Amino acid sequence: MIYKIFPIGWLIFFMTISCTPTRETINIDGSSTIFPISKSIAEEYNKKNPIPQINIHISGTSGGFRKFCTDKIDISNASRVIKTTEVNLAKANNINYIELPIAYDGITVVINKNNTWASEMTTEELSRIWNNNSKIFKWSDIRPHWPDRKIKLYGPDTDSGTLDYFMEAINDKPQISREDFIKNQDHHALLTSITEEIDSLGFLGYSFYKKNRDKLKAVALSYKNNSWIAPDVITISNGTYKPLIRILYLYVNTDKLKQKKSLRDFMNFFMEVAPGMVGQAGYIQLNDDQYTRNLITLEKYSLFEKD
Repeated sequence: MIYKIFPIGWLIFFMTISCTPTRETINIDGSSTIFPISKSIAEEYNKKNPIPQINIHISGTSGGFRKFCTDKIDISNASRVIKTTEVNLAKANNINYIELPIAYDGITVVINKNNTWASEMTTEELSRIWNNNSKIFKWSDIRPHWPDRKIKLYGPDTDSGTLDYFMEAINDKPQISREDFIKNQDHHALLTSITEEIDSLGFLGYSFYKKNRDKLKAVALSYKNNSWIAPDVITISNGTYKPLIRILYLYVNTDKLKQKKSLRDFMNFFMEVAPGMVGQAGYIQLNDDQYTRNLITLEKYSLFEKD
């Protein structure tokens, strides 16, 4: 038997390497709407559990699903449900997943604070404005007594789940939007543009509007000739702010759940603190029962060989 003798410095080096825990990473991407809550909960988790590195990026709901369905990330933040084409892409790449609702949100139609004429609009008017065959270019094209000035339209880009949901909701079916509006995935950039332009009209998530309502004005909506309803915590949670109420989701790769203890721990932590932190982040929480059901679902799909 041959023994190799190493200098003491090398022995200390090898011992240090062998004793250093492997730092797992958790990769999250997708919706800009959900980014703030994912970020705040991840930061809270890392205060108690600094080992896993949690990477959170924004590429829009559609961009997140493209990465998720090709095994590039562990969690997809989504402001809409997964589409059939994305389900098929996941199947083609053997990606198994669960869908976890985490919060309510209301897409909020916003105008400049100094706009005095468009504080109420029907969803039929929104459809006429935003459809790809729209003939609406001036405020007076919507209602003759409104200003004879060009409307400056702002919204999220085509990878956004907010745009997809908005177009389907105001048309009662999937619909392609017009292209001649200023697109930006960054809500802060949209905010700046709308606050600087009196003839602006746009839409974004209620949670972001709520934090900036001193700078923007929300438009009250009438759906199918019903009364005017403005977005707020009550009208979104009780379902009267139709049709722009939506549920926000996390999609989690179940194979990664089985492989990564840190992912299981993080997801359990997420659902345990969500009832309190969702509201703190400006979103509207689901019933507590839903977070309990999410925990049960996570347990069901987290069966693994002991690590």
